[in-house]
Amino acid sequence: MACITGDDTGLVKVWDISRSTGATLAFSYGEQSRKRGIAGMCWLDSSMTKLVFSMNDGIVSVLDLEERSLLLSKKLGFVAGLPNSLIFLKENFVMASKDGKV
Repeated sequence: MACITGDDTGLVKVWDISRSTGATLAFSYGEQSRKRGIAGMCWLDSSMTKLVFSMNDGIVSVLDLEERSLLLSKKLGFVAGLPNSLIFLKENFVMASKDGKV
């Protein structure tokens, strides 16, 4: 079992939480930079293998957790307003940004 976190330094971390001794870091993705902090995350689809995340520099990326590789990264110029303000709805990406745009 895994737990996915995004931090204020721009890292997405995948934690193995299957052991009773505590969580261990399985892998991490990203470059540490306060400017690139993770603002919000959501799953691309119900398979929960592809993670979409918004960064504080306006970049939205798709990370394949099984392959441990970045599938897509695009500068949209918008930042997620809240950690849970991203969603895929009927194959469309929706994000509520910090400046109130959808």
